[in-house]
Amino acid sequence: MDYDYLLALQNLRYSLGQGIEIVFVTYSEAALYVGLVLCAIIYWCISKRTGQFALLCFSVGNWINQLVKNIACVYRPWIVDSRIMPAPASLPGATGYSFPSGHTVTAGVTFGAVAWSVRKKLPIVAIVLVVLVLIEAFSRNYLGVHTPQDVLVGLLEAAVVVILGSYLYSRYEAYCERTKSETPSKGSRSDAIVVLVVLALCIAGLVFVEVKAYPMDYVEGALQVDPELMKRDCFEGVGVMAGMFLGWYCERRWVNFGIGSDVRLAERIVRGVVGLVIVGALFYGFDIVVKAVLDPNMAKLTSRLVLSFTAMFLVPLTFKPLHRVFAKENVAEPA
Repeated sequence: MDYDYLLALQNLRYSLGQGIEIVFVTYSEAALYVGLVLCAIIYWCISKRTGQFALLCFSVGNWINQLVKNIACVYRPWIVDSRIMPAPASLPGATGYSFPSGHTVTAGVTFGAVAWSVRKKLPIVAIVLVVLVLIEAFSRNYLGVHTPQDVLVGLLEAAVVVILGSYLYSRYEAYCERTKSETPSKGSRSDAIVVLVVLALCIAGLVFVEVKAYPMDYVEGALQVDPELMKRDCFEGVGVMAGMFLGWYCERRWVNFGIGSDVRLAERIVRGVVGLVIVGALFYGFDIVVKAVLDPNMAKLTSRLVLSFTAMFLVPLTFKPLHRVFAKENVAEPA
């Protein structure tokens, strides 16, 4: 039934023409970056807690999804059923194994985490964000690069990460607040334990993907999915999660910035611009450097670890000197 559904969408795609197809391809890819940029902007400029929670959800959801992909080793729809003809423009973003849908998970944990955080105060915004996630999920079926099971499990995975993550995040915050007055150093020890557990899970995940067996199916001499590329995706996921949690720890320990009423709109805008410039420069430039000196797997892990660590810690490190600049400008203004 799932392939009948994909064939029906394929016929619809042909009848509607390439214009609609390009719209879905563009949306499908852009939503990933828009979701991450949204979370970063919220973290730096609007609501530290909401943005931080969303970024941590992204790192965990992405890592879990890569592990599940490498466990299930499910081929893409057109490999399983030759009648499926995916949209050509969507193929560069549809490599590796199919289950679950990485695009759906990424949109689900970014937009979904923000939606979950604002659902009571801004229900309309939450609804819009959920709709964006559902459009992303549908686009992967419409383009023929994922089965319904791929996107449904991706949605479920994202929902579990967000809802369970929200519960654990809130409980941990309450625990830290409760123990802060009793033993001031206890909070930092607890943070360190969290990071050590995360790093241990990262290492365990990498060991697993390195030692497990992978299907090696060839068609006309071509390997259907190269396990080395799938391992590389896991190294990337580990880099993101390790960098996010290390940055989370360092920010709590040495920065602990706020977004109070004393942070004016102009300062928030500058925060966002500075953050995007720094992270963007690393995203496009640092990859070139590490690829030149490290093997592909370690290069991907290192670049994503540094990128995530920068977004979570090094960018906020600029906020205090930036705030002093704006404070001086405010004092200099005439009464």
